[in-house]
Amino acid sequence: MNGAPGGTGTPVTARDLLALPLPGRVQTLGGAGGLDRVLDRVVPLGADPGSRADSDPAWSRAAVMADLSARPDLRHGHVVDLLLRMCHHRGAHALIVVGETAPALVTRRLADRYRIALLAVTGAAAATVIGEVTVAVHHPQVATARLLVDLARELTRCSGDLERISAVVARALDASFAVHALDGTITGTSPLPRVPAGVVARFRSPAAELVEGRNVVVQPVSVPVGTPQTWLVAERDDAGPQWRDMASRALALAQGEVSAWATARRLRLAEEDRTHGWLLTELVEGGGRIGERWRERAAALGWLVDGRHVGVQIQPVDEGPLEAPALAALEDRLRAAGLDLTGPIGWRGGAAAWFSGAGPSGPAPRADLRDRLAGALAAFSASPAGRPVVAGVGRPSSGPEGIAATLESARAAALRALTRGGTGTVAADSGGGPGRLLVDWYSSADFRGEAARLLRPLAETDDALVPTLAAYFDAAASVTAAARALGVHRNTVMHRLRRIEDLLHVDLSDPDTRLALHLAVRVFPRPFAGQEFVAL
Repeated sequence: MNGAPGGTGTPVTARDLLALPLPGRVQTLGGAGGLDRVLDRVVPLGADPGSRADSDPAWSRAAVMADLSARPDLRHGHVVDLLLRMCHHRGAHALIVVGETAPALVTRRLADRYRIALLAVTGAAAATVIGEVTVAVHHPQVATARLLVDLARELTRCSGDLERISAVVARALDASFAVHALDGTITGTSPLPRVPAGVVARFRSPAAELVEGRNVVVQPVSVPVGTPQTWLVAERDDAGPQWRDMASRALALAQGEVSAWATARRLRLAEEDRTHGWLLTELVEGGGRIGERWRERAAALGWLVDGRHVGVQIQPVDEGPLEAPALAALEDRLRAAGLDLTGPIGWRGGAAAWFSGAGPSGPAPRADLRDRLAGALAAFSASPAGRPVVAGVGRPSSGPEGIAATLESARAAALRALTRGGTGTVAADSGGGPGRLLVDWYSSADFRGEAARLLRPLAETDDALVPTLAAYFDAAASVTAAARALGVHRNTVMHRLRRIEDLLHVDLSDPDTRLALHLAVRVFPRPFAGQEFVAL
C-alpha cells in the first residue's frame, strides 16, 4: 500500500504525527529510525493494553496506541517493553503511549533496535488523542481540510498585511515561513527559513523537497505572463510527507493574499519611480530652472537641490529598461555597499542616482567609490532581479542645474563604459578628451542596432570571434599583442580573423572596414570583464 489510507496519495508517517496539529504535546521517546516508516492503520488498545495485545492481529504497518493515563502503576513497569516486542513481531511501525511515561534506557534502546517509533502524548484526554490520530492516519484529507478552513478564515482577517499573513501561515503549519520578493526583500517569521534566496528564486513551479534534512515547501506566486517575482517558503526540520502535502496546499491557499500584497507593492514602487522620473525630467529638460512647486516636491522626497552633486548612471548591458523590482534590488545593493545616494531612479533605459553635499564645495564621493560601486554592481548582477550593468560617474557640479549637468556627464561615461570593458565596468567622465566625440555615436539607437546586425553572424557562429576581433583592434591590429591579451597562440588569432573575413565578407586590411568594425565591437555586449575603472 503506497498511498495514504484516506486516498490522498501521500503516505502518513510517524514523523508526520510530530508535525500535524494534534491535541496535547507529542514527543519522541525512542525509535527515531522508524519515524519515516509508513502508517496504514491505527490499533487502539484501551485501558488494559496487556489484555488486548494478543486479541488483535491487525498490526501490520500500524500505529499501536496504548492508554496508560488511567494506570499509573503501569507507567514504570514492563508493559511498554512488552508492547514494543509485540509491535516488532506483528509488523507494527509505531507505538504511541498516551499519558506521562518515563521508559527506562533499555526500553528506548529496544525501540531503536526494532526501528519502531516510540511516541508519547501528554496534556490531552486519551479518547481525543486516539480519535485525532485515527483521523490523521486513516483520513489525512480531513485533517488537511480542517487546517485549510481555519487558515482561510484567519487570512481574511489580515487585510493585506504581509506580517500578519506570515504569522498566520507560520502558526497554522507550526513552521518557519517567509515571503521572498524578486528584489531581495524577505518578510516572515523568526527564525526565517534557511533556504537561500538565490535558491528560492529558481523555482518556477510549486515544490516540496527535503533540503539537507529540512522539509522545504516553495510556492511561486502565479503571474499571467513572465516568470514569478514572489515566492512563499515554509520550512520545518521534523516533518514527513503528509506535512509537506498539507503545507503545499496551505501555501497555495495563501498565495492569493500574498499576490494581492505583491501587486499593490509593485504598483506602488512603479508609481514612486514614475513620480521621481517626472521630477527628474522636468529638472533636466528645464536646464536646472525650477519653480517653487518643484522644489517643495523634491524636498518632500529628501532631495538636496542646492548643494554640490556627483551623478551616477547605471546602464544595463542588454536591451530593455530597469523595471521597479530591479530598481528596488539595485537600491538595496547600493545601500549595502555604503553608498548614500539619491535614487536610483529609472532614467533613459537605466538608472540615475547622485551624491549631494551641503554646500557648493561640499563633500565629493568617497575615495573608494570605484570599489564600492563596482562591488554593488556585481552583487546586483548576481541577484535574482539583477541584470548585467555598467556605471558612469559624472563630473561634480553645483546647484539645481548641476544635477542635470552631472547626470548628463554620468550618462556619457556610462555609454563609454559599455564600449570599454563590458559588465561591471565603472567609467568616470574627466571632462574632456577625444573619447567624448564618440559618445553621441555610441548612444545612437540606429548605430547600435546596425552594429548588432553586422556582428550577429560572428556571435551565432563562435563565442570567441567577437572578443578576438575586439582584442585585435584594441591591440592596434597586432596579431601577437591580441594573442597575448587573449591567452592563445597567434596562429589561433590568425585562424579566427580569417573566419571573420569569410563570415562577414570583408577585408580587414581595408582601413574603412577596420574603423567600422572597431566602432561596432565597442557597442556590442561583452561578457563579464571584472571591476574595471576607466576615464573619458
